[in-house]
Amino acid sequence: MDNYMKILERKIVENNADQIEDLLRKKNMIITAIADNSIDPNKTYSTAEICSRLGIERHQVYKLIESGELRGKKLKSWKIPHASLAAYLAKIME
Repeated sequence: MDNYMKILERKIVENNADQIEDLLRKKNMIITAIADNSIDPNKTYSTAEICSRLGIERHQVYKLIESGELRGKKLKSWKIPHASLAAYLAKIME
């Protein structure tokens, strides 16, 4: 029973560490995105630029687009308007 409790405690600590790491990652991406206040409101981003700004992988950007969390238009490739990125960042800050 003691071994089970130790394993359970370790899992809880690991889970909390993952949640803290995720929150810190979100905080850093928001700071990075907000720090660039010279952004043209009509600017659009490629999926690669969104990956870079949010610190996520391309397949995660596509999931955000598919779910409607990021709005974009597919011309030759996906283009995400700055307003959509700003709205997404505001939403995850709540």
